Amino acid sequence: MAEESAAGIVVAGSIFLAPGTRDAFLSRSSSAISQARKTPGCLDFCVSADTLQEDRVNIFELWSSRAALDGFRDTGPSDDLVTLIVRADVTEYIVDIG
Repeated sequence: MAEESAAGIVVAGSIFLAPGTRDAFLSRSSSAISQARKTPGCLDFCVSADTLQEDRVNIFELWSSRAALDGFRDTGPSDDLVTLIVRADVTEYIVDIG
């Protein structure tokens, strides 16, 4: 009998920041990363500095379900992080995590 597959959610992309704020953004993100990784249904959550663009960070999240992702999103990023963001190019993908 074939195993049943499960649909998960990948959130991936880039966040572009105000000049000179990347280190502050990464530092302030650490509590959100820690919180996400402790959230039921979070399989991975990463925020990293882009090696070529000083104003860019890359994100990757893997969630076991839409409900898990939405539950975490309700907590939202803090205002001190949002004020550093100039724009975001982030996409959600539904993936088989079976």
